[in-house]
Amino acid sequence: MHPPVAVCGPVVGGAFRARWVGGAPVDFAGTLRGGRSVRAEVKTDGGVSLALETGFGPRLRPEQAKSLQAHHHAGALVAVLVRLGPTPELRRRGVLWRWYALPWAGWLAAVDEAAAAGRKSLPAEALEQHGRACPVVRGWPDWLAALGGDDG
Repeated sequence: MHPPVAVCGPVVGGAFRARWVGGAPVDFAGTLRGGRSVRAEVKTDGGVSLALETGFGPRLRPEQAKSLQAHHHAGALVAVLVRLGPTPELRRRGVLWRWYALPWAGWLAAVDEAAAAGRKSLPAEALEQHGRACPVVRGWPDWLAALGGDDG
C-alpha cells in the first residue's frame, strides 16, 4: 500500500500532479506460485549507464533498502530492475529500452564496486556482470525468468 499523496496541481480531466507525503514502498511486491515472496525496485536512466547517487544507489532510499534487505534475509526473491536507453544505436535497431535484473546481492556488489572504483554510474557491462539482461516479452521485461525465479 502506498502512502498518501499531496495534490500539487489542479485536477484536469481526472489527472493531477501530486507528490508522496512519505516514503513509498518498493515498486513491486507479490508472491510466486509455491508461496515464495518477491520484491523488486525499478530504476531507470535514459542513457547508456545508470547514474549513481549516494548510499544504496540511485534514488534507493534507506527505508527501501532496509525493507529489501529484510525480505532478502527472510528468503524472498529480491531484485533491482534497471532500464537503460533509448540510445540512437538502439533506436536504429528498433529497440527502445534495455532491461537488466540484478538479484539483491548482485545490486549491492555492483554499487560497492562502482564506489570503490570512484565511478558515478553503473554501465551495462556492470549490470550484466552482477545480474542478467532481461528478454522483453510483449513489451515487458521477463525478469523472473532472467533470474530463474519463476517457481514453476
